[in-house]
Amino acid sequence: MKTIFFILIMVFAGSATFAVKPAGRSFVAIKIDGASVKTGDVLTITNGQKLKIEVSLDGGRKDFCQFPATYFEPGETPKILANGGNGISYELNGKKSEWKLIGETIYFSGDNNIRINSQENKPLADLVISNQTFLQTFVKVVIKKSWLFSQDGINMREENVAEGVVYFTTPKSDQVWFQKSNVKASGRKDTLLRQKLLFVQEACDSIEHNMYDLNFQSIQQNIRKLQASVGEVKATIEAVKLNAPSSIIKVTFVGLPSDMPMNDIAPFAAIKSSWSTFEPLLKEQKFAVEQLGNDPGTENKKELARQINIYSDWYSKLPAKMNELFAKYTPDIKADSIKLPQNIVLFGKEQPTPDYQKARADFKEFLEYRIKNVPDENRKISTVNTRIQAIRLFDGMLRSYFNSISWAEWLNTRE
Repeated sequence: MKTIFFILIMVFAGSATFAVKPAGRSFVAIKIDGASVKTGDVLTITNGQKLKIEVSLDGGRKDFCQFPATYFEPGETPKILANGGNGISYELNGKKSEWKLIGETIYFSGDNNIRINSQENKPLADLVISNQTFLQTFVKVVIKKSWLFSQDGINMREENVAEGVVYFTTPKSDQVWFQKSNVKASGRKDTLLRQKLLFVQEACDSIEHNMYDLNFQSIQQNIRKLQASVGEVKATIEAVKLNAPSSIIKVTFVGLPSDMPMNDIAPFAAIKSSWSTFEPLLKEQKFAVEQLGNDPGTENKKELARQINIYSDWYSKLPAKMNELFAKYTPDIKADSIKLPQNIVLFGKEQPTPDYQKARADFKEFLEYRIKNVPDENRKISTVNTRIQAIRLFDGMLRSYFNSISWAEWLNTRE
Protein backbone atom coordinates (compact mmCIF):
# COMPACT_ATOMS: atom_id res chain seq x y z
CA MET A 1 0.00 0.00 0.00
CA LYS A 2 1.23 3.45 -0.76
CA THR A 3 3.02 5.29 1.99
CA ILE A 4 0.70 7.42 4.09
CA PHE A 5 1.34 11.11 4.21
CA PHE A 6 0.55 13.08 7.37
CA ILE A 7 0.79 16.81 6.78
CA LEU A 8 0.42 19.08 9.75
CA ILE A 9 -0.09 22.80 9.32
CA MET A 10 -0.05 24.58 12.67
CA VAL A 11 -1.24 28.11 13.25
CA PHE A 12 -0.15 29.45 16.63
CA ALA A 13 -1.57 32.38 18.54
CA GLY A 14 1.19 33.95 20.60
CA SER A 15 3.19 31.29 22.41
CA ALA A 16 0.28 28.89 23.03
CA THR A 17 0.99 25.20 22.70
CA PHE A 18 -1.15 22.11 23.01
CA ALA A 19 -0.83 18.37 22.70
CA VAL A 20 -2.47 16.53 19.84
CA LYS A 21 -3.26 12.87 20.21
CA PRO A 22 -1.42 10.91 17.49
CA ALA A 23 -3.48 8.99 14.99
CA GLY A 24 -2.87 5.50 13.70
CA ARG A 25 -2.07 4.42 10.16
CA SER A 26 -4.57 5.27 7.42
CA PHE A 27 -5.55 2.70 4.81
CA VAL A 28 -8.06 2.33 1.98
CA ALA A 29 -10.86 -0.17 2.63
CA ILE A 30 -12.26 -1.64 -0.60
CA LYS A 31 -15.38 -3.62 -1.43
CA ILE A 32 -16.08 -5.18 -4.83
CA ASP A 33 -19.75 -6.08 -5.29
CA GLY A 34 -20.17 -5.88 -1.53
CA ALA A 35 -17.29 -8.24 -0.69
CA SER A 36 -14.23 -6.85 1.13
CA VAL A 37 -10.91 -7.18 -0.69
CA LYS A 38 -7.38 -6.13 0.23
CA THR A 39 -5.20 -3.76 -1.73
CA GLY A 40 -2.99 -5.78 -4.09
CA ASP A 41 -5.53 -8.60 -4.46
CA VAL A 42 -5.93 -10.16 -7.91
CA LEU A 43 -9.54 -11.06 -8.74
CA THR A 44 -10.57 -13.37 -11.57
CA ILE A 45 -13.36 -11.88 -13.70
CA THR A 46 -14.83 -12.35 -17.18
CA ASN A 47 -14.64 -10.06 -20.19
CA GLY A 48 -17.47 -7.52 -20.26
CA GLN A 49 -18.32 -8.06 -16.59
CA LYS A 50 -19.78 -5.13 -14.64
CA LEU A 51 -18.76 -4.56 -11.03
CA LYS A 52 -19.41 -2.06 -8.28
CA ILE A 53 -16.60 -0.74 -6.10
CA GLU A 54 -17.00 1.02 -2.76
CA VAL A 55 -14.07 2.61 -0.94
CA SER A 56 -13.35 4.46 2.28
CA LEU A 57 -10.32 5.85 4.08
CA ASP A 58 -10.18 4.13 7.45
CA GLY A 59 -7.75 4.23 10.34
CA GLY A 60 -5.81 7.44 10.94
CA ARG A 61 -7.70 10.35 12.48
CA LYS A 62 -11.04 8.70 11.70
CA ASP A 63 -10.13 5.81 14.00
CA PHE A 64 -9.28 8.24 16.80
CA CYS A 65 -12.63 10.00 16.37
CA GLN A 66 -14.58 6.74 16.42
CA PHE A 67 -12.65 4.92 19.16
CA PRO A 68 -10.99 7.61 21.31
CA ALA A 69 -10.68 5.40 24.41
CA THR A 70 -7.86 3.40 22.79
CA TYR A 71 -5.73 6.51 22.24
CA PHE A 72 -5.71 8.26 25.61
CA GLU A 73 -3.01 7.51 28.17
CA PRO A 74 -3.80 5.52 31.33
CA GLY A 75 -5.21 7.89 33.91
CA GLU A 76 -6.56 10.34 31.35
CA THR A 77 -10.31 10.61 31.67
CA PRO A 78 -11.64 12.72 28.81
CA LYS A 79 -15.29 13.68 28.70
CA ILE A 80 -16.51 12.75 25.21
CA LEU A 81 -19.09 15.33 24.13
CA ALA A 82 -19.76 13.88 20.68
CA ASN A 83 -17.93 11.55 18.35
CA GLY A 84 -18.23 9.59 15.11
CA GLY A 85 -16.49 8.97 11.83
CA ASN A 86 -16.51 12.66 10.89
CA GLY A 87 -15.20 14.15 14.11
CA ILE A 88 -15.01 14.27 17.88
CA SER A 89 -15.29 16.87 20.63
CA TYR A 90 -14.09 16.22 24.16
CA GLU A 91 -12.94 17.89 27.35
CA LEU A 92 -9.67 16.98 29.04
CA ASN A 93 -7.88 18.78 31.87
CA GLY A 94 -10.36 21.63 31.67
CA LYS A 95 -9.82 22.23 27.96
CA LYS A 96 -12.28 21.56 25.18
CA SER A 97 -10.81 20.08 22.00
CA GLU A 98 -12.40 19.23 18.68
CA TRP A 99 -11.43 17.30 15.56
CA LYS A 100 -13.61 17.91 12.52
CA LEU A 101 -13.52 16.45 9.01
CA ILE A 102 -13.40 19.44 6.64
CA GLY A 103 -12.82 17.80 3.27
CA GLU A 104 -12.40 14.53 1.42
CA THR A 105 -11.18 13.86 -2.11
CA ILE A 106 -11.42 10.52 -3.91
CA TYR A 107 -9.71 9.73 -7.22
CA PHE A 108 -10.27 6.55 -9.24
CA SER A 109 -7.98 5.52 -12.08
CA GLY A 110 -7.25 2.49 -14.25
CA ASP A 111 -5.95 1.48 -17.67
CA ASN A 112 -7.59 1.03 -21.08
CA ASN A 113 -9.00 -2.37 -20.17
CA ILE A 114 -11.41 -1.04 -17.56
CA ARG A 115 -14.00 1.74 -17.72
CA ILE A 116 -14.64 3.57 -14.46
CA ASN A 117 -17.92 5.45 -14.10
CA SER A 118 -17.65 7.64 -11.02
CA GLN A 119 -18.76 11.00 -9.71
CA GLU A 120 -16.30 13.51 -8.28
CA ASN A 121 -15.27 12.65 -4.71
CA LYS A 122 -17.92 9.91 -4.39
CA PRO A 123 -16.88 6.59 -2.76
CA LEU A 124 -18.90 4.47 -5.19
CA ALA A 125 -18.10 3.68 -8.83
CA ASP A 126 -19.21 1.29 -11.55
CA LEU A 127 -16.53 -0.78 -13.28
CA VAL A 128 -16.93 -2.24 -16.75
CA ILE A 129 -14.33 -4.79 -17.85
CA SER A 130 -13.21 -4.64 -21.50
CA ASN A 131 -14.32 -7.27 -23.99
CA GLN A 132 -10.83 -7.21 -25.49
CA THR A 133 -8.26 -9.88 -24.67
CA PHE A 134 -5.88 -8.77 -21.93
CA LEU A 135 -3.67 -10.28 -19.27
CA GLN A 136 -4.44 -8.00 -16.36
CA THR A 137 -6.15 -4.71 -15.58
CA PHE A 138 -6.58 -2.70 -12.40
CA VAL A 139 -8.51 -0.01 -10.58
CA LYS A 140 -6.67 2.32 -8.23
CA VAL A 141 -8.07 4.79 -5.74
CA VAL A 142 -6.35 7.61 -3.86
CA ILE A 143 -8.25 9.12 -0.94
CA LYS A 144 -7.34 12.20 1.07
CA LYS A 145 -9.11 13.44 4.18
CA SER A 146 -8.51 16.89 5.65
CA TRP A 147 -9.09 17.37 9.37
CA LEU A 148 -9.22 20.52 11.52
CA PHE A 149 -8.22 20.46 15.19
CA SER A 150 -9.35 23.32 17.44
CA GLN A 151 -8.39 24.12 21.01
CA ASP A 152 -8.42 27.47 22.85
CA GLY A 153 -8.86 29.38 19.60
CA ILE A 154 -5.84 27.71 18.01
CA ASN A 155 -6.32 25.65 14.84
CA MET A 156 -4.26 22.91 13.25
CA ARG A 157 -4.85 21.03 10.01
CA GLU A 158 -3.95 17.40 9.34
CA GLU A 159 -4.25 15.41 6.13
CA ASN A 160 -4.44 11.62 5.86
CA VAL A 161 -3.70 10.18 2.41
CA ALA A 162 -3.59 6.56 1.27
CA GLU A 163 -4.03 4.58 -1.92
CA GLY A 164 -5.30 1.13 -2.74
CA VAL A 165 -5.28 -0.96 -5.90
CA VAL A 166 -7.11 -4.12 -6.99
CA TYR A 167 -6.08 -6.16 -10.04
CA PHE A 168 -8.38 -8.14 -12.32
CA THR A 169 -7.52 -11.03 -14.61
CA THR A 170 -9.52 -13.34 -16.84
CA PRO A 171 -9.74 -17.10 -16.16
CA LYS A 172 -7.04 -19.27 -17.65
CA SER A 173 -7.03 -22.96 -18.42
CA ASP A 174 -3.65 -23.65 -16.80
CA GLN A 175 -5.05 -23.75 -13.25
CA VAL A 176 -3.11 -20.93 -11.67
CA TRP A 177 -2.62 -21.63 -7.94
CA PHE A 178 -0.55 -18.55 -7.05
CA GLN A 179 -1.22 -15.08 -8.39
CA LYS A 180 -0.14 -11.63 -7.28
CA SER A 181 0.23 -8.42 -9.22
CA ASN A 182 3.73 -9.22 -10.57
CA VAL A 183 4.05 -13.01 -10.44
CA LYS A 184 1.92 -16.13 -10.83
CA ALA A 185 2.45 -19.87 -10.86
CA SER A 186 0.60 -22.87 -12.24
CA GLY A 187 1.10 -26.62 -12.34
CA ARG A 188 2.34 -28.52 -9.30
CA LYS A 189 1.64 -26.75 -6.00
CA ASP A 190 4.46 -26.38 -3.52
CA THR A 191 4.39 -24.69 -0.11
CA LEU A 192 8.02 -23.60 -0.14
CA LEU A 193 7.69 -22.25 -3.67
CA ARG A 194 4.67 -20.18 -2.59
CA GLN A 195 6.78 -18.60 0.13
CA LYS A 196 9.58 -17.78 -2.34
CA LEU A 197 7.05 -16.25 -4.77
CA LEU A 198 5.71 -14.07 -1.95
CA PHE A 199 9.25 -12.77 -1.38
CA VAL A 200 9.41 -11.82 -5.08
CA GLN A 201 6.17 -9.86 -4.83
CA GLU A 202 7.29 -8.14 -1.63
CA ALA A 203 10.47 -6.99 -3.39
CA CYS A 204 8.42 -5.69 -6.34
CA ASP A 205 6.10 -3.78 -3.99
CA SER A 206 9.09 -2.23 -2.19
CA ILE A 207 10.58 -1.10 -5.50
CA GLU A 208 7.32 0.56 -6.55
CA HIS A 209 6.79 2.31 -3.21
CA ASN A 210 10.37 3.60 -3.07
CA MET A 211 9.97 4.94 -6.61
CA TYR A 212 7.07 7.06 -5.37
CA ASP A 213 9.35 8.32 -2.60
CA LEU A 214 12.21 8.81 -5.11
CA ASN A 215 14.39 6.87 -2.67
CA PHE A 216 16.99 5.69 -5.14
CA GLN A 217 19.32 3.99 -2.68
CA SER A 218 16.47 1.81 -1.41
CA ILE A 219 15.41 1.06 -4.99
CA GLN A 220 18.87 -0.31 -5.75
CA GLN A 221 18.75 -2.46 -2.61
CA ASN A 222 15.26 -3.71 -3.48
CA ILE A 223 16.33 -4.65 -7.02
CA ARG A 224 19.17 -6.76 -5.59
CA LYS A 225 16.66 -8.32 -3.19
CA LEU A 226 14.33 -9.03 -6.12
CA GLN A 227 17.10 -10.72 -8.11
CA ALA A 228 18.04 -12.85 -5.11
CA SER A 229 14.38 -13.80 -4.55
CA VAL A 230 13.92 -14.77 -8.20
CA GLY A 231 17.08 -16.91 -7.93
CA GLU A 232 15.55 -18.69 -4.93
CA VAL A 233 12.39 -19.37 -6.93
CA LYS A 234 14.47 -21.00 -9.67
CA ALA A 235 16.41 -23.10 -7.14
CA THR A 236 13.21 -24.21 -5.43
CA ILE A 237 11.67 -25.34 -8.74
CA GLU A 238 14.83 -27.29 -9.56
CA ALA A 239 14.68 -28.99 -6.15
CA VAL A 240 11.03 -29.96 -6.67
CA LYS A 241 11.78 -31.42 -10.10
CA LEU A 242 14.79 -33.28 -8.74
CA ASN A 243 12.53 -35.17 -6.35
CA ALA A 244 9.64 -35.45 -8.82
CA PRO A 245 11.04 -35.26 -12.39
CA SER A 246 7.59 -35.41 -14.01
CA SER A 247 6.42 -32.27 -12.18
CA ILE A 248 5.28 -29.37 -14.34
CA ILE A 249 5.66 -25.92 -12.77
CA LYS A 250 5.20 -22.74 -14.74
CA VAL A 251 6.14 -19.35 -13.28
CA THR A 252 5.17 -16.17 -15.06
CA PHE A 253 6.42 -12.70 -14.14
CA VAL A 254 3.84 -10.04 -14.98
CA GLY A 255 4.87 -6.52 -15.92
CA LEU A 256 7.44 -4.54 -13.92
CA PRO A 257 7.24 -2.89 -10.51
CA SER A 258 8.17 0.30 -12.35
CA ASP A 259 5.12 0.19 -14.66
CA MET A 260 2.91 2.54 -12.69
CA PRO A 261 5.69 4.99 -11.71
CA MET A 262 6.76 5.12 -15.38
CA ASN A 263 3.22 6.16 -16.28
CA ASP A 264 3.64 9.17 -13.98
CA ILE A 265 6.63 10.69 -15.78
CA ALA A 266 4.87 12.21 -18.80
CA PRO A 267 1.94 13.78 -16.89
CA PHE A 268 4.33 15.19 -14.28
CA ALA A 269 6.38 16.77 -17.07
CA ALA A 270 3.13 18.29 -18.37
CA ILE A 271 2.49 19.75 -14.91
CA LYS A 272 5.98 21.29 -14.88
CA SER A 273 5.35 22.79 -18.31
CA SER A 274 2.08 24.33 -17.14
CA TRP A 275 3.67 25.74 -13.98
CA SER A 276 6.50 27.35 -15.96
CA THR A 277 3.98 29.78 -17.49
CA PHE A 278 1.79 30.01 -14.40
CA GLU A 279 3.35 32.96 -12.56
CA PRO A 280 3.38 35.37 -15.55
CA LEU A 281 -0.24 34.44 -16.30
CA LEU A 282 -1.30 35.12 -12.71
CA LYS A 283 0.45 38.49 -12.63
CA GLU A 284 -1.14 39.52 -15.92
CA GLN A 285 -4.56 38.53 -14.60
CA LYS A 286 -4.07 40.36 -11.30
CA PHE A 287 -3.10 43.52 -13.18
CA ALA A 288 -6.14 43.19 -15.48
CA VAL A 289 -8.52 42.68 -12.54
CA GLU A 290 -7.08 45.68 -10.69
CA GLN A 291 -7.77 47.88 -13.73
CA LEU A 292 -11.47 47.03 -13.69
CA GLY A 293 -12.45 49.06 -10.64
CA ASN A 294 -15.58 48.51 -8.56
CA ASP A 295 -18.17 49.74 -11.08
CA PRO A 296 -20.43 46.74 -11.86
CA GLY A 297 -20.98 47.84 -15.44
CA THR A 298 -21.56 45.42 -18.30
CA GLU A 299 -18.07 45.78 -19.75
CA ASN A 300 -16.40 45.24 -16.38
CA LYS A 301 -18.49 42.13 -15.79
CA LYS A 302 -17.61 40.73 -19.20
CA GLU A 303 -13.90 41.35 -18.69
CA LEU A 304 -13.94 39.83 -15.20
CA ALA A 305 -15.75 36.76 -16.56
CA ARG A 306 -13.18 36.54 -19.37
CA GLN A 307 -10.28 36.63 -16.92
CA ILE A 308 -11.92 33.96 -14.75
CA ASN A 309 -12.43 31.76 -17.79
CA ILE A 310 -8.78 32.20 -18.80
CA TYR A 311 -7.77 30.71 -15.48
CA SER A 312 -10.41 27.96 -15.76
CA ASP A 313 -9.11 27.09 -19.22
CA TRP A 314 -5.53 26.84 -17.90
CA TYR A 315 -6.72 24.58 -15.06
CA SER A 316 -8.78 22.35 -17.38
CA LYS A 317 -5.64 21.49 -19.40
CA LEU A 318 -3.76 20.09 -16.42
CA PRO A 319 -3.34 16.30 -16.38
CA ALA A 320 -6.38 14.48 -15.01
CA LYS A 321 -4.17 12.67 -12.47
CA MET A 322 -2.58 15.86 -11.11
CA ASN A 323 -4.14 15.41 -7.65
CA GLU A 324 -2.88 11.84 -7.48
CA LEU A 325 0.63 12.88 -8.58
CA PHE A 326 0.83 15.64 -5.98
CA ALA A 327 -0.30 13.20 -3.28
CA LYS A 328 2.48 10.80 -4.31
CA TYR A 329 5.44 13.07 -5.02
CA THR A 330 4.76 16.56 -3.59
CA PRO A 331 2.23 16.06 -0.77
CA ASP A 332 2.82 19.54 0.65
CA ILE A 333 1.39 21.10 -2.52
CA LYS A 334 -2.34 21.26 -1.97
CA ALA A 335 -4.09 20.46 -5.25
CA ASP A 336 -7.39 21.79 -3.91
CA SER A 337 -5.88 25.25 -3.35
CA ILE A 338 -5.16 25.56 -7.09
CA LYS A 339 -8.77 25.03 -8.10
CA LEU A 340 -10.95 28.14 -8.40
CA PRO A 341 -13.57 28.48 -5.65
CA GLN A 342 -17.04 27.60 -6.92
CA ASN A 343 -18.51 31.08 -6.48
CA ILE A 344 -15.83 32.51 -8.80
CA VAL A 345 -16.38 29.76 -11.36
CA LEU A 346 -20.11 30.49 -11.36
CA PHE A 347 -19.46 34.18 -12.04
CA GLY A 348 -17.44 33.19 -15.09
CA LYS A 349 -20.47 31.21 -16.26
CA GLU A 350 -22.83 34.03 -15.19
CA GLN A 351 -24.70 31.63 -12.92
CA PRO A 352 -26.56 32.52 -10.76
CA THR A 353 -27.08 36.32 -10.87
CA PRO A 354 -23.47 37.39 -10.33
CA ASP A 355 -22.30 39.74 -7.56
CA TYR A 356 -19.60 41.60 -9.46
CA GLN A 357 -17.89 43.36 -6.58
CA LYS A 358 -17.64 40.22 -4.42
CA ALA A 359 -16.48 38.07 -7.34
CA ARG A 360 -13.83 40.65 -8.26
CA ALA A 361 -12.56 40.89 -4.68
CA ASP A 362 -12.55 37.10 -4.25
CA PHE A 363 -10.77 36.52 -7.56
CA LYS A 364 -8.16 39.19 -6.78
CA GLU A 365 -7.53 37.62 -3.37
CA PHE A 366 -7.27 34.17 -4.97
CA LEU A 367 -4.74 35.44 -7.56
CA GLU A 368 -2.64 37.09 -4.84
CA TYR A 369 -2.61 33.84 -2.88
CA ARG A 370 -1.57 31.87 -5.94
CA ILE A 371 1.17 34.38 -6.89
CA LYS A 372 2.59 34.05 -3.37
CA ASN A 373 2.74 30.26 -3.51
CA VAL A 374 3.71 29.58 -7.15
CA PRO A 375 7.50 30.17 -6.85
CA ASP A 376 7.83 27.55 -4.11
CA GLU A 377 5.52 25.16 -5.97
CA ASN A 378 7.51 25.67 -9.16
CA ARG A 379 10.75 24.83 -7.36
CA LYS A 380 9.34 21.64 -5.83
CA ILE A 381 7.73 20.52 -9.09
CA SER A 382 10.94 21.14 -11.03
CA THR A 383 12.96 19.20 -8.48
CA VAL A 384 10.64 16.20 -8.62
CA ASN A 385 10.43 16.36 -12.41
CA THR A 386 14.23 16.14 -12.60
CA ARG A 387 14.53 13.37 -10.02
CA ILE A 388 11.65 11.31 -11.41
CA GLN A 389 13.58 10.82 -14.66
CA ALA A 390 15.82 8.39 -12.77
CA ILE A 391 12.91 5.94 -12.77
CA ARG A 392 13.65 5.39 -16.46
CA LEU A 393 17.11 4.08 -15.54
CA PHE A 394 15.73 1.60 -13.00
CA ASP A 395 12.95 0.61 -15.40
CA GLY A 396 15.58 -0.21 -18.00
CA MET A 397 17.52 -2.29 -15.48
CA LEU A 398 14.39 -4.24 -14.53
CA ARG A 399 13.38 -4.73 -18.15
CA SER A 400 16.82 -6.09 -19.08
CA TYR A 401 16.80 -8.39 -16.08
CA PHE A 402 13.41 -9.98 -16.77
CA ASN A 403 14.22 -10.23 -20.47
CA SER A 404 17.28 -12.26 -19.55
CA ILE A 405 15.32 -14.92 -17.64
CA SER A 406 15.05 -18.06 -19.78
CA TRP A 407 13.54 -20.57 -17.33
CA ALA A 408 10.30 -18.57 -16.77
CA GLU A 409 8.01 -16.39 -18.85
CA TRP A 410 7.89 -12.61 -18.56
CA LEU A 411 4.78 -10.80 -19.83
CA ASN A 412 5.33 -7.20 -20.81
CA THR A 413 2.14 -5.36 -19.88
CA ARG A 414 3.15 -1.94 -21.22
CA GLU A 415 3.62 -2.68 -24.91
